[in-house]
Amino acid sequence: IEDLGGVQAFSLEASKLGDYTFAYVGKEKIDELNLYVFDVTPKILSDPKRLEALKREKKEGGYFQGRIWVDDRDYQIVKARGKSVPQFKQRFPTFETYREQIDGKYWFPTYTYADDELTFKGGESIHFRMRIRFTDFERLRGRAHVIEEGTPGDVNDKDNPPAKPAPQPSPPKVKP
Repeated sequence: IEDLGGVQAFSLEASKLGDYTFAYVGKEKIDELNLYVFDVTPKILSDPKRLEALKREKKEGGYFQGRIWVDDRDYQIVKARGKSVPQFKQRFPTFETYREQIDGKYWFPTYTYADDELTFKGGESIHFRMRIRFTDFERLRGRAHVIEEGTPGDVNDKDNPPAKPAPQPSPPKVKP
């Protein structure tokens, strides 16, 4: 269950690019979208020491291995098919996640589907099927106020702690 918000809603943060190897597969058109297709493999799978450390710590999953489809205009992931890795005792299904452009700018996961046979080391297997719909995305807005107090050297001044900012009203929720 905890994987539903992680790898299956796979998004690639700039800070995580170095954790993966990308292989360009080609171009594909889905509906009216022109997409670049890449195979994605976490580098950790080729590092026996790091894999062994994860196994000792009983940390499974957490990385995506599979294929992604990327919009050729805004370079956002539109579709992902793959699974969570590494797998030691745990088994993860192969899933497909589709994204839709929300608010004309960002692609959010809206549908994930898996129908897979999970076979464990002892030979036992289970049929796993799931369908998840992500709905009701809302634009949330935040406000930030910069309050300058003293000079940069005063940051750790224990005799004059910074004043607590006054509470601010929450902005209204706006549906796209």
